[in-house]
Amino acid sequence: MINLCQVPANNETIIKAWIVLYSPKTDLTISKSIVILNTYVLTDNAGKGWLRKKQPENIPSTPDLDNTSVGIADYGYFKSSLLLAGGFFYFCGEVMHNKQWFVVLAVLLAITSITLASNISISGQLIDSDTGNPVGDATIRYHNGAGENSYRTSNMAGIFEFEVSDQVRVYMFEVSHVAYQTLTVEILPTNMFHTIKLHPATSILSEVVVSSGRGIVGQSPGAFSNLSSTKLDLLYSSQDPPMVVSEIPGATSYSMSGSDVGAAEIRIRGFGQDRISANVNGVPINDPEDHNIYWQNTPDFLSNTYDIQIERGVSSFTAGPAGIGGGLNLLTSDAGSKREFAISMQSGSYDTQRRTLSFRSGIIDEKYNFTGRFSRVTSDGYRDHTSSDMWSYFLAATRFDANMITRVQLYGGQQEMDAYWWGLDKDLLAENRRANFSAKNKDYMGEYYGDWGERTIDYDGERDFFEQPHYMIHNQWRINSSVELDQSVFLIQGSGFYEEWKVNRKFAEYNIAPFEALRDENGDGNYEQVTISRSDLIRRKYVEKDQIGWLPTVKAEISSDTDMELGFEIRKFESDHWGKVMWAAALPESIEPQHEWYHWYGDKNYFGGYGNLTHDFNNKLTLNAGLQIRQVEFSVDQRIMGAFVDGYNYNVDWTFVNPRLGLSYQLDPSTSFYFSFAGAGREPMDDQILDPDNPKDKPKLSQFGLEEVNAEQMWDFEIGTRHNHQGSYGDLSMGINAYGMFFTDEIIQIGFSSEHDTEVFDNVPSSTHIGLELDGKWLNGLPGLTLSGNISYGRAIIGDYQVDYAVGVDEYWDPIYETVNVKGNRMALFPDLIANLRATYIIGNGTISFNIQHVGKQYMDNREDENAVLNAYTVLDGTLIFQINSSTYGGLDLEIRGMNIIDTEYEPFGIVDVEYGTPYYVPAAGRRYLAGFKLKF
Repeated sequence: MINLCQVPANNETIIKAWIVLYSPKTDLTISKSIVILNTYVLTDNAGKGWLRKKQPENIPSTPDLDNTSVGIADYGYFKSSLLLAGGFFYFCGEVMHNKQWFVVLAVLLAITSITLASNISISGQLIDSDTGNPVGDATIRYHNGAGENSYRTSNMAGIFEFEVSDQVRVYMFEVSHVAYQTLTVEILPTNMFHTIKLHPATSILSEVVVSSGRGIVGQSPGAFSNLSSTKLDLLYSSQDPPMVVSEIPGATSYSMSGSDVGAAEIRIRGFGQDRISANVNGVPINDPEDHNIYWQNTPDFLSNTYDIQIERGVSSFTAGPAGIGGGLNLLTSDAGSKREFAISMQSGSYDTQRRTLSFRSGIIDEKYNFTGRFSRVTSDGYRDHTSSDMWSYFLAATRFDANMITRVQLYGGQQEMDAYWWGLDKDLLAENRRANFSAKNKDYMGEYYGDWGERTIDYDGERDFFEQPHYMIHNQWRINSSVELDQSVFLIQGSGFYEEWKVNRKFAEYNIAPFEALRDENGDGNYEQVTISRSDLIRRKYVEKDQIGWLPTVKAEISSDTDMELGFEIRKFESDHWGKVMWAAALPESIEPQHEWYHWYGDKNYFGGYGNLTHDFNNKLTLNAGLQIRQVEFSVDQRIMGAFVDGYNYNVDWTFVNPRLGLSYQLDPSTSFYFSFAGAGREPMDDQILDPDNPKDKPKLSQFGLEEVNAEQMWDFEIGTRHNHQGSYGDLSMGINAYGMFFTDEIIQIGFSSEHDTEVFDNVPSSTHIGLELDGKWLNGLPGLTLSGNISYGRAIIGDYQVDYAVGVDEYWDPIYETVNVKGNRMALFPDLIANLRATYIIGNGTISFNIQHVGKQYMDNREDENAVLNAYTVLDGTLIFQINSSTYGGLDLEIRGMNIIDTEYEPFGIVDVEYGTPYYVPAAGRRYLAGFKLKF
């Protein structure tokens, strides 16, 4: 047995082959058509072979059929070339060798005029070579060299089907997708179902992809999950991103509005998103001051996202801080080769609406590409007065040069939302789950009356308003075959405010001096001189932010088995914060309208770099070593005004040295093992050091005689295995990951201060997080059915730590505190058990999918108080999508989604008031739906 496609380099061999043509429709062997060929196999230095025909020799009367091998080329295994014309048959494949002859019996489905047949289909599925996920929205073009050609777009399950008329000729298929390398395959018309694997586009010259910091299955040690464009199409309609990615192992999500739109947050392994690093095309998007990710500032961003990789544990070292709980790496789809204009509309419960217009220019003059989108997302929200009105845009231009790709991006948005950052106590939760403490909700905030009993104001203006444009330039330059330079320059701006009604507040908080006035305190007509030091008021807090940065990265192939990456980070951030009293029920005459009561400036500078080295040992063992060094400088300048008599002006800096070492071992093509060790440090948020809006607060720094809030340090150990099995019962992929995360000075949440409207944090000297995560996927086990799921079990355990908790109030309604040692307790808001199971069934152009998620019990504070618990819950979501593809107008996608179909009543998030010990709950919506369509031209 020899393989004619793999012969020695620079070799010339004469191949003599029998051709026996057979018609399965007539059961005839056409012996008169037997010919013999002399064919050269010519190879270049790499051993790549090509066939060339020579003139036929004398033909024996009959072939020696006892010395032939019978079979058809396995087109999924190697590249084949087949041509039947004038009695000649070219073949590149494996054949039996008998003396000086190579004899091939080619069993053909139809031949010449004897076997003219009706149309048959060529069908199959496109899947990601790394993840096994279906690849939807790929363009498949074909031709057979005889004028027959067409194209299709794979549906969201990656399925495609063509009807062809020529059963003899080989069809050339070209598959292209923005996220994958273009692939050309040759397929002979049969009734076989073809599985075609597409490789992610990591080459700069194929598609625009930022690959730094992204894990690769079988090569990168660590725990990560990928949501491909096809999976995003299945999951996304109008939700905030946290609601979409919450199916990954160890993840939960919630929205303060109770529905799927509006101030949503994700937690990974129990860690909030202020400790999760996120970037878009390699650019960090966490807020530099409070570390949070404000998804609502760029609504509908997932419409321009084709892939999200979610890491668990210490995130990969690129720009920005290493994530403590994990990392989200989003890649945008702005370099598509397919021209398209699309209109998308969705509508559903709580008057949730999404309207999107988008276009792709395709590749113009083989050099330019343009992408654009405009969206508006609105929702009334599940809870009372939790509406959102958001719009966003995305514009990108790409230029392709011989060794360089340059992208310019502009994206951003504007959001205006009601004030809904308050939870509900148990009594109100039982009375009305949709309630919201807001000035718009007088039933729960109380009536506001003036001195003589009448309502003084009908206020309906509590809201949060913010806009945030992002300006990005990405350049990828292939200097030579071994070295690539990637650079990103960016500017992120933001400005906005939030406004709220405050009840009976002290003037001292707002730099307003008490004043004397005549008042009828008893309502009997007798006026007395009284001192007024409190009032209901409306306040507004403003902020402006600017961040500019440069992120260069050099990638080099040191040798055939060693790659190196060096990156640098230079970022500068400036902010301006101030507050104004817009109105008050009682004010002295000396106070001007829009009285400013505080003003402070923040500056933050980042300098750092990282290096990653990957070395492959014998295609089995891969070493990955990395080191990140970051210098963070933070300064605050607080104006001296009124109650802010000190005007704090301080500087603080941190240096973080974050190492990483990992090993992955590829036991065989199906099984790999890995181990990783990484360290990460993270500085406190700005309001963990100082609440600059509160004149009583002092910076929590040693230089002010106070106990300092320290940066946290964590050491993360991960060990796991992945296995992929392909068999007659489908493709099965499984993964197991165990982790241990050991903290020094972990910054944990103690609760919420209702007095100062801030969360309360503290350092825990030591803490431990351990867990086990399992995930799996079964593909094509039954026709059209895919099953996937995961289960996570873990514990977050506090070390030796004492904290003061409110256990009641005295006769003056002042809190009574009790010191509690919480050593060995489970940490607040870290569920022990999280599980997901999704079933997706494809039938024709229709897709039906269901996901069930279970989240275990969570304590709301660190005492393991049974009176402050988020109970375990189980929710079921479903999706039905139907796709109509047309060469006339591109295609039409119809969808209907049901969320929480079993109408579970649950609270995914809550917090405890440290002043009074009261737990407050954030409820989630019950059964709801969303329906819509996407029309593509």
